[in-house]
Amino acid sequence: MDIDLAQALYTIKRLPGEDLPKIAVDLLVRGADTAAVRELAGLQQPTLRDAGTLFEKVLSELGCPSMSIARAAQVIARDLARRVLASELLPRDAANRGWSFCPETGYPDVLTRFLAYADDYECYPDQAASIDAEVRAYAKQLLAAESGNTV
Repeated sequence: MDIDLAQALYTIKRLPGEDLPKIAVDLLVRGADTAAVRELAGLQQPTLRDAGTLFEKVLSELGCPSMSIARAAQVIARDLARRVLASELLPRDAANRGWSFCPETGYPDVLTRFLAYADDYECYPDQAASIDAEVRAYAKQLLAAESGNTV
Protein backbone atom coordinates (compact mmCIF):
# COMPACT_ATOMS: atom_id res chain seq x y z
CA MET A 1 0.00 0.00 0.00
CA ASP A 2 1.44 3.36 -0.94
CA ILE A 3 1.73 6.14 1.61
CA ASP A 4 -1.03 8.27 0.01
CA LEU A 5 -3.56 5.45 0.28
CA ALA A 6 -2.41 4.66 3.82
CA GLN A 7 -2.82 8.31 4.79
CA ALA A 8 -6.26 8.44 3.13
CA LEU A 9 -7.42 5.38 5.07
CA TYR A 10 -5.91 6.81 8.24
CA THR A 11 -7.74 10.10 7.66
CA ILE A 12 -11.11 8.35 7.59
CA LYS A 13 -10.15 5.98 10.43
CA ARG A 14 -10.15 2.85 8.26
CA LEU A 15 -6.44 1.99 8.27
CA PRO A 16 -5.90 -1.30 10.11
CA GLY A 17 -3.20 -0.88 12.75
CA GLU A 18 -1.74 -4.27 11.89
CA ASP A 19 -0.90 -2.92 8.41
CA LEU A 20 1.39 -0.21 9.79
CA PRO A 21 4.59 -2.30 10.08
CA LYS A 22 4.23 -3.55 6.49
CA ILE A 23 3.66 0.01 5.27
CA ALA A 24 6.80 1.08 7.11
CA VAL A 25 8.83 -1.81 5.69
CA ASP A 26 7.66 -0.83 2.19
CA LEU A 27 8.80 2.72 2.89
CA LEU A 28 12.22 1.46 4.01
CA VAL A 29 12.56 -0.63 0.85
CA ARG A 30 11.76 2.49 -1.19
CA GLY A 31 14.49 4.45 0.60
CA ALA A 32 12.41 6.40 3.13
CA ASP A 33 14.64 5.67 6.12
CA THR A 34 13.73 7.78 9.13
CA ALA A 35 13.73 7.02 12.83
CA ALA A 36 9.93 6.90 12.97
CA VAL A 37 9.70 4.63 9.90
CA ARG A 38 12.21 2.22 11.46
CA GLU A 39 10.35 2.25 14.77
CA LEU A 40 7.01 1.63 13.05
CA ALA A 41 8.51 -1.21 10.99
CA GLY A 42 9.60 -2.95 14.17
CA LEU A 43 6.23 -3.01 15.89
CA GLN A 44 4.52 -6.35 16.44
CA GLN A 45 0.76 -6.39 15.78
CA PRO A 46 0.08 -2.77 16.71
CA THR A 47 -3.35 -1.27 16.91
CA LEU A 48 -4.05 2.08 15.34
CA ARG A 49 -4.73 3.37 18.82
CA ASP A 50 -1.23 2.32 19.91
CA ALA A 51 0.66 3.40 16.80
CA GLY A 52 -1.41 6.22 15.30
CA THR A 53 0.76 8.96 16.75
CA LEU A 54 3.86 7.23 15.41
CA PHE A 55 2.26 6.97 11.96
CA GLU A 56 1.49 10.70 12.10
CA LYS A 57 5.18 11.28 12.89
CA VAL A 58 6.12 9.19 9.85
CA LEU A 59 3.84 11.32 7.69
CA SER A 60 5.41 14.46 9.11
CA GLU A 61 8.97 13.22 8.56
CA LEU A 62 8.10 12.36 4.97
CA GLY A 63 6.67 15.83 4.39
CA CYS A 64 3.12 14.63 3.79
CA PRO A 65 0.71 17.50 4.38
CA SER A 66 -2.47 16.91 6.33
CA MET A 67 -5.13 15.24 4.18
CA SER A 68 -8.75 16.37 4.08
CA ILE A 69 -11.58 13.85 4.04
CA ALA A 70 -12.49 15.02 0.52
CA ARG A 71 -8.94 14.36 -0.66
CA ALA A 72 -8.94 10.98 1.10
CA ALA A 73 -12.10 10.02 -0.83
CA GLN A 74 -10.39 10.94 -4.11
CA VAL A 75 -7.28 8.92 -3.27
CA ILE A 76 -9.38 5.88 -2.34
CA ALA A 77 -11.54 6.13 -5.47
CA ARG A 78 -8.49 6.45 -7.70
CA ASP A 79 -6.85 3.48 -6.02
CA LEU A 80 -9.94 1.39 -6.70
CA ALA A 81 -9.95 2.61 -10.31
CA ARG A 82 -6.28 1.74 -10.78
CA ARG A 83 -6.83 -1.73 -9.34
CA VAL A 84 -9.85 -2.38 -11.60
CA LEU A 85 -7.94 -1.35 -14.71
CA ALA A 86 -4.94 -3.46 -13.66
CA SER A 87 -7.29 -6.45 -13.21
CA GLU A 88 -6.34 -6.65 -9.53
CA LEU A 89 -9.95 -6.11 -8.48
CA LEU A 90 -13.19 -7.11 -10.16
CA PRO A 91 -15.48 -4.19 -11.04
CA ARG A 92 -18.23 -5.59 -8.79
CA ASP A 93 -15.78 -5.81 -5.87
CA ALA A 94 -14.61 -2.25 -6.51
CA ALA A 95 -18.22 -1.06 -6.47
CA ASN A 96 -18.91 -2.82 -3.19
CA ARG A 97 -15.66 -1.66 -1.62
CA GLY A 98 -16.05 1.90 -2.92
CA TRP A 99 -19.50 2.46 -1.50
CA SER A 100 -18.38 1.08 1.88
CA PHE A 101 -16.26 4.20 2.36
CA CYS A 102 -19.19 6.58 1.82
CA PRO A 103 -20.27 6.97 5.47
CA GLU A 104 -16.78 7.99 6.64
CA THR A 105 -16.27 10.38 3.76
CA GLY A 106 -19.65 12.11 3.71
CA TYR A 107 -20.96 10.47 0.52
CA PRO A 108 -18.85 12.40 -2.00
CA ASP A 109 -19.71 12.01 -5.69
CA VAL A 110 -16.41 10.28 -6.39
CA LEU A 111 -17.46 7.35 -4.15
CA THR A 112 -21.26 7.47 -4.49
CA ARG A 113 -20.79 6.48 -8.13
CA PHE A 114 -19.53 3.17 -6.76
CA LEU A 115 -22.66 3.00 -4.60
CA ALA A 116 -24.81 3.42 -7.70
CA TYR A 117 -22.92 0.64 -9.47
CA ALA A 118 -23.28 -1.65 -6.45
CA ASP A 119 -27.03 -1.00 -6.53
CA ASP A 120 -27.09 -1.77 -10.26
CA TYR A 121 -25.37 -5.12 -9.67
CA GLU A 122 -27.99 -5.92 -7.04
CA CYS A 123 -31.01 -4.79 -9.04
CA TYR A 124 -29.93 -5.96 -12.49
CA PRO A 125 -27.86 -9.14 -12.05
CA ASP A 126 -28.47 -10.14 -15.67
CA GLN A 127 -26.67 -6.96 -16.80
CA ALA A 128 -23.43 -7.58 -14.91
CA ALA A 129 -21.25 -7.45 -18.03
CA SER A 130 -22.67 -4.06 -18.99
CA ILE A 131 -22.23 -2.74 -15.45
CA ASP A 132 -18.64 -4.06 -15.44
CA ALA A 133 -18.02 -1.99 -18.58
CA GLU A 134 -19.52 1.10 -16.91
CA VAL A 135 -17.30 0.64 -13.84
CA ARG A 136 -14.24 0.29 -16.09
CA ALA A 137 -15.23 3.43 -18.00
CA TYR A 138 -15.63 5.30 -14.72
CA ALA A 139 -12.23 4.01 -13.59
CA LYS A 140 -10.64 5.34 -16.79
CA GLN A 141 -12.38 8.68 -16.25
CA LEU A 142 -11.06 8.92 -12.68
CA LEU A 143 -7.50 8.20 -13.70
CA ALA A 144 -7.66 10.49 -16.71
CA ALA A 145 -8.89 13.31 -14.48
CA GLU A 146 -5.97 12.70 -12.13
CA SER A 147 -3.43 12.99 -14.94
CA GLY A 148 -5.18 15.99 -16.49
CA ASN A 149 -6.26 14.07 -19.59
CA THR A 150 -9.79 14.00 -20.89
CA VAL A 151 -11.64 10.86 -21.87
